[in-house]
Amino acid sequence: MTKIFSLIVTVAFLAAGILLGVLNPTPIKLDLFALTPTLPLSLIMAFMFILGLLLGALLMASKIFRLRWQLNKESKQNRKQANQIIELKAELSKKHEPQNESTVLALQNQ
Repeated sequence: MTKIFSLIVTVAFLAAGILLGVLNPTPIKLDLFALTPTLPLSLIMAFMFILGLLLGALLMASKIFRLRWQLNKESKQNRKQANQIIELKAELSKKHEPQNESTVLALQNQ
């Protein structure tokens, strides 16, 4: 299902890009301080669209990496606490075992 949806979205964007290219062939003089190239408007629009996608992906990647780092940190802390709980339960059971045996022996002697 997601592959079909991805294919449909890709075809729609390709169609929109081709349509923009056909409808906007007018050359535009782009002033970039040191450079002033003359490029078709559709090429400039496509370049800006790709630049926006890359910047958005970079921002999302930084957020994802930060969240993964935080998740790994929390998971490590959870494992450490789980090990501490296991150790404490083992200590508690060891502590109560002799008392139970001594009370059983005391009750048997009476």
